[in-house]
Amino acid sequence: MAEFEKLLKTVFYYPDANSIAMATKGKERLRIDGDGHFGFGTRQNNQETVRIQGETSDASKLALLINNAAQNSLLAVRNDGNVGIGTATPAARLHVPAGAILNGIAIGIDPPGDIGFPFPYETVGTRHTAYNLRLHSGNVIHFHTGNSQAPVASIDLFGVYQTSSLVNKERINDLSSQEAVEILTNLRPVKFVFKGDRQQRCHVGFIAEEVPAVAASADRTMISLMDIVGVLTSVVKEQQTTILALAEQVHVLEAGYKDLAESAKSRQAKALKKTASVGKASAKAMPGQPARRRPKRSATSPKDLPTRRRKP
Repeated sequence: MAEFEKLLKTVFYYPDANSIAMATKGKERLRIDGDGHFGFGTRQNNQETVRIQGETSDASKLALLINNAAQNSLLAVRNDGNVGIGTATPAARLHVPAGAILNGIAIGIDPPGDIGFPFPYETVGTRHTAYNLRLHSGNVIHFHTGNSQAPVASIDLFGVYQTSSLVNKERINDLSSQEAVEILTNLRPVKFVFKGDRQQRCHVGFIAEEVPAVAASADRTMISLMDIVGVLTSVVKEQQTTILALAEQVHVLEAGYKDLAESAKSRQAKALKKTASVGKASAKAMPGQPARRRPKRSATSPKDLPTRRRKP
């Protein structure tokens, strides 16, 4: 036990040849060592509660370090400008291993390791419901609400996905074609340019304040593309059914027309054949003259009557 620990008063003493310290009530409160480090608080295991270090060319040296009673690093400022909260070895301008809440938005990473993306990184087969935005090991960004396990939307290399699982739905009913047509009729496609777009690119879409309630957010500032796709799908399916029915009717009409055409063609051929046959018979009876029909003999023809001889 150091001699000053026996004294319940304020004293200055030399812990070694290159340092000076101050103690009160038998405990060290302040120390300045030979390297110019200025430390406050009880010294345990060669660490102070608060340490202020002077300028140094070694960026790994700390300019400011604040520990708790358990000697865990609370705040550290390195000479290279990196600031760590909860770590004595900050690897970025602001390094917060256990996560942070910025303006009410929770951001954090998941152990093991305290250096990485400012979002939780999930491994295959693991889910971290403490965060609503998660980077998955399959190169996927998942968006969650209410700390739920099932994501409401996902972004990966191949596109954007919106949750549509049966486990998240209830009171499921078919959308009638009449309802779909009514919703589609009330959709007004427009062309527009976003305010503030320097490139003035033209877009095609809808006005959230105008679309039916089923496809708009509660505050009428956003629309649900999935709802519009559902409406279009229902209408297209109904139109496809109508098209198939009309195609069948056209097929029947075409078959009937073909039969009528073939029948008329057959009758015309027979008529032409009959006319040609009559013409040949007339030409054989009197070449160059129209054929004359010979009268039939009657029963009372003079040739058929009995004849009498005259007496001499």
